[in-house]
Amino acid sequence: AVLSVKWSRDGSLLVVNTRPHLGGSAVAEPSQPAPPLSTAIELLVLDAASLSTLSVHGGHFAFTTAEAPFILHTDIWADNDILASGGEDRCVHVWHRRHGRQLQRLEGHLEPVNAVSWSTSRHVLASASDDHT
Repeated sequence: AVLSVKWSRDGSLLVVNTRPHLGGSAVAEPSQPAPPLSTAIELLVLDAASLSTLSVHGGHFAFTTAEAPFILHTDIWADNDILASGGEDRCVHVWHRRHGRQLQRLEGHLEPVNAVSWSTSRHVLASASDDHT
């Protein structure tokens, strides 16, 4: 299931938050319920022109049901190399896209993190949570 999609600032990439379906198939017959969703969240970086997957980043976990999945919001900066995402696990994750590694797992929120945003000067990352911080 796709939870959110965001363009990179230069329009060359799409950052897609997904919650994969269990059992491999995401397609259900019209009369059948949708397959169950995994608790793992994957952040995909796609080439906007070809829609090919450039990188996949994990680390978040979901706790909501498949009927009401939590929407994750992401941001990207530093020549499209640094990604950040908040989630239901009350953490902000920061990854290096091209190196494929997680740089930080920031803890401190008491409730799910709804959004993240890099400052215009690109030196500060802000996050917003259900805990009102």
